[in-house]
Amino acid sequence: MDATLVATSSPITYMSVAPKTPVKRTRAPRGPLSEPVVLEGIASYYSRAGCLGCNPLFVMANGQVLDDSALTMAIGAHLKHLVGYQAKVTNLANGQSVVVRITDTGGFYQDKYGNRVADLTIGTKQAIGMKGGLGKVKVEVF
Repeated sequence: MDATLVATSSPITYMSVAPKTPVKRTRAPRGPLSEPVVLEGIASYYSRAGCLGCNPLFVMANGQVLDDSALTMAIGAHLKHLVGYQAKVTNLANGQSVVVRITDTGGFYQDKYGNRVADLTIGTKQAIGMKGGLGKVKVEVF
């Protein structure tokens, strides 16, 4: 006798109530960096419309909600101790730079994404005149 499995409900669940507003838990830097952190490589960008790996509420590693217009960025997950610090991001194609706050970490690992060093908000991307989805940048954390 063959058994047939019939699903009676969807495995997908939906929230029936609005989520609570996340608690603002910004991480204060532990003090000045003992050594400067300078990264050079490729930057991508992320937004509320397209954010791979973001949680459904768009809460960043520092506890704030992603703001597309903010001058912020994500740094590699292996550098999560830098969340809360400021960084100067320079577009190496045109020399434009801006000071941003590191608010998040990204999952861009060397074996999958090559020399990716930052994930910028749309506001940061526009401030440095980055064209397209990827650009070569220098990131100086202070």
